[in-house]
Amino acid sequence: MTDGYSPDAVAYALRMPQDAVVRLLEEVADSPEILEPSVDEAVSRALLGQIDRDQMIEQLRGLRIRFAPTDDYPDSGWVQLRLALQAGLLSRAEAEWVAGAAAERMVVRVLHSMDLEARPVSDGDARALLDATTAALLASLT
Repeated sequence: MTDGYSPDAVAYALRMPQDAVVRLLEEVADSPEILEPSVDEAVSRALLGQIDRDQMIEQLRGLRIRFAPTDDYPDSGWVQLRLALQAGLLSRAEAEWVAGAAAERMVVRVLHSMDLEARPVSDGDARALLDATTAALLASLT
């Protein structure tokens, strides 16, 4: 779990209680997504040259960015994405790629629910839903 280091050695190096280290390791093991970079982190790393733009887009497309229609949640990934686009840190095309990936995840969940209810959706309707969702997400970024 700690790549060869005991929790005691990690606790000593970090100067924190061993039980805190064990608790953190368990949290990460249960929810590895908490180690995912934020939108801000991915954009900043690209701006600093630590990753290229393609890597940034791949990171952003892979994130589970929760849609937030307003700025009431300033730490949300969607608000961070909107601010990056508005500040010119992200191009419109890059935002479209990220919004498309977020829309795909949303639509897949809806289609899965419909399948569970024995109400499958045609391919044409699924495509229309994906297009409409992508358009709505893009509109919310401007």
